[in-house]
Amino acid sequence: HRDKRVRSSAARLAARLPEEAWKGLLNSLSKGFPQSQLLGAETLIWRNRAAAPNAAAIQFALNALNRNTDADQRLQAVRLIILGLGDWKLRGASPEFWTGYECAAPILAEDPLRKKILAAVRPLLSGAGEFLPYEAARLLAMLGDDDPIAAEKILNRISSGSNASDDFHYLAAFSRLSSPMTAELRKRATSALLDLNRKLNDQEHRVKMNWSDRCAELAEQWVIRDPRIVDDFLANPAFFTVAHAYLAKPMGA
Repeated sequence: HRDKRVRSSAARLAARLPEEAWKGLLNSLSKGFPQSQLLGAETLIWRNRAAAPNAAAIQFALNALNRNTDADQRLQAVRLIILGLGDWKLRGASPEFWTGYECAAPILAEDPLRKKILAAVRPLLSGAGEFLPYEAARLLAMLGDDDPIAAEKILNRISSGSNASDDFHYLAAFSRLSSPMTAELRKRATSALLDLNRKLNDQEHRVKMNWSDRCAELAEQWVIRDPRIVDDFLANPAFFTVAHAYLAKPMGA
């Protein structure tokens, strides 16, 4: 069903079935169309809410994702994988802006399931539309992807005309990756961060968040990851403005 509320209600009801009926339904869903497998993933999450990561639910979502070209169903799959990983890390995220970029129930780097997720999600960064690449970047960030091509594709979502809030999302996701920060990636990331102030002024609105504090935290994580990025900030003429005074501390001043 196209209505998310109907799908969610069906999943919750199915999750309460007696064991034998439940097993029969799950077997049927596993052999069905991608949307049926997505329902199976959501049902598994509701039936085993304490299980995180929920490997069975994640595998159902992956099966649907790998068989699907429908953008909406792919987005459902990505979000269900995130739920299978325990969803956002609402407690204990460090720094605070990583709340939506760390999962509550991480899986080990050597876990085969992690490799399956990364392989299925990386191509979605180049997809059309607004929401699918957005959530794909979040999921790769949660897994700390080490693929340099994925890092490049995440920064490719940022342009001179892209939205400042979206830019921060992709820069935050980029900060969680574990791939090497090449000279080109450092230059692009610092330029994008320094351009946020212009975009906020041009768009004549500011999202309800403390931009200076969050951007300072973001820059600090980059410096921790690769101290050479300090030189990239200093080499950019846009750095030397009053608007970027908040960056002095992360730069070690």
